[in-house]
Amino acid sequence: MDIKELFGTNEQLESEGVWFELGSGARIRLARQGNPKWNEFRRLKLRTYRNGFRGGVMTDETAEEIMLDLLAETIILDWEGLTSGGQELKYSKSCARDLLVDLRDFRDFVARASSEMESFRDTEIKGDTKNSVSSSPGNGNGEHTENFSNP
Repeated sequence: MDIKELFGTNEQLESEGVWFELGSGARIRLARQGNPKWNEFRRLKLRTYRNGFRGGVMTDETAEEIMLDLLAETIILDWEGLTSGGQELKYSKSCARDLLVDLRDFRDFVARASSEMESFRDTEIKGDTKNSVSSSPGNGNGEHTENFSNP
């Protein structure tokens, strides 16, 4: 079996993000963990948090802070249709971080979805148009969409 068929991904999708349908018209655009912005931000954060290391081991609190910052700054790129208490939530990195702190299951979803290779597969390798940057189903504007809404 060709290794690229098994593990090939689209670097553009990994960096520019994939829309994940959440249901009721809400969706979120996520980049993939390990994209170039993630790597650079992580490198800078680790340098900044050097004092959080004790005896060569990072504290749990420091690791959590770095992960929250990484997800808010480099993974969550946009959203549409999200509300809280009936009020529209406008996308911002600050709002994204607040939601990641307050909603553990949201944080877990973002971390899990942004690490799933299948969502960022290269369509030519995969052999279908599901993840095509130029021909995503239903949106007509060249965006890839994954459906994570509840049936």
